[in-house]
Amino acid sequence: MSGFLRTAGAIYGMVGIAFMAAGADTVTGRVVGPGSTPLAGVRVALPKLNVSDTTGADGLFELKVPGTGLLAEQGAQTPRLTFGAEGMEGNLSGRDLLGKSTARSAAFNRVIVTNGSMRTRAGNGSFSQAMALSKAAADGDTLSLSKTGWFAKKMPMPSMAAQNMGDVLMLRNIVGVGSANYDKYDQFIVESYPKYGLDSSMAMVIKAMIVIESSFNAQAISMYDTQLPCGTHSYGLIQVTPGCEKGYATLPAGTKVTATISGGLNTVPATLTYADPADKTSGNTIVQENGIIIDLVTNPANPLWGTSAFNPSYSIANGAKALANVLVKVKVASAGCTQSEYVALALGSYNQGLDQNNKACISSNANGKAYASKVLDQYRNFCKSAGVTPVY
Repeated sequence: MSGFLRTAGAIYGMVGIAFMAAGADTVTGRVVGPGSTPLAGVRVALPKLNVSDTTGADGLFELKVPGTGLLAEQGAQTPRLTFGAEGMEGNLSGRDLLGKSTARSAAFNRVIVTNGSMRTRAGNGSFSQAMALSKAAADGDTLSLSKTGWFAKKMPMPSMAAQNMGDVLMLRNIVGVGSANYDKYDQFIVESYPKYGLDSSMAMVIKAMIVIESSFNAQAISMYDTQLPCGTHSYGLIQVTPGCEKGYATLPAGTKVTATISGGLNTVPATLTYADPADKTSGNTIVQENGIIIDLVTNPANPLWGTSAFNPSYSIANGAKALANVLVKVKVASAGCTQSEYVALALGSYNQGLDQNNKACISSNANGKAYASKVLDQYRNFCKSAGVTPVY
C-alpha cells in the first residue's frame, strides 16, 4: 500500500483507498491487407488510455491496458475495507477498468470512489489519472490504426474487456497523389471499384472522372450539361443522372418534396428554391424532376443521407457501377478491341450514352471522344503525381 485516502479530516485504517501493484490486461489482434497479408509498421492505439503498439512482420499487436480503477456504483454505501497479510478485503461494488460489473474484483491498482471529500497523498499513482482511466474504460475506446500510404482505420469498442480483435483489414491508397483536395475521397474510390468487377487500374480513371465531372465539388449540379440528359439534372461528384441510371438517389413516390430546381445548364449555376427556409438550413433537400423524386440531402445525420446524390461515398460508388455497366456493353458491341480502346469507348459512352451502332474500336461520337481524351489526360497526370506507370 503506497497511499491512504484522507476523508473528513481523519485518516482511516479500516475504510479508505489503496494503490496496489499495477496490473494489466491486453487487447490483441493482427493487421492485414487484401488477401490477409500481414502488415508491418502499423501503429495501433487506444487513444483514451494512451496505449499503443506497432505491428511487426507478422502483423500482430498487443496493447497492454493498465489495470487501474474501480468506481463505486452511484449511491453505493461506503465499503468497509481491511488490510492484512493477504491484501485488501471488503465487499466492493462498481465497475473495474475493463468495464466489468463486479462485487469482488481481482484487478490491481484499485481505486475506490466513495461519498465524501477525498484526496490522496503522493504514492504509486495519481487519483486524477486513475479517475480518467476509469472513465475511459466505462465509456469504451476506439481502436485506431495508421500507416503511411494506407487508409487510417478506427474501430469503436463497446468496452475495454480483454479480447482478441482477430484480423483487422486495412486498404492501401493506390490513388493518392499528395494533394489534400484531390485525395480527400480516395477511400471511397478504392472501396468502390472492386464491387463492380473493375480492374484496380480503373480506380485512378474514376478519380480523373471526378475532376472532369465536378472538380471535386460534392454538391455539383449539371456543371457541364448543355441539356437535361434523360429529363433530369446530373448530380454529385461523378455527375450521375437519376433519369438515366434507374434508382440513383431516387426516393419513393409520396416523399415530401422540399425544393424546386432551375437553371444549371450551359455553365449557369443551378438554383434551388425552398418552400420552408428551415429545410435549406438543415440541408433537407428533396427535388422532383421528370416524375422522379431525388434525394439531395446534405446533413449526414439525416436518415436519407445514405442515398443522397451529394453523399460522396454513394455518388462515387454509383459512378463506378455505371462505368462498369457501360464497359461490359461496349465489349459486346465492339469485339476485338484492346483494353485501352474499351476504356476510351466506355468513357465516351458514359458521357454521351451508348452508341449501339458503333462497331469500331474508336467512338464515332466526337463529344464522347473529347470527354474520354480529357479524362485520360487527367488520369496520366495523376499517375505521374503518384509515381505509377499509366496503363491507358
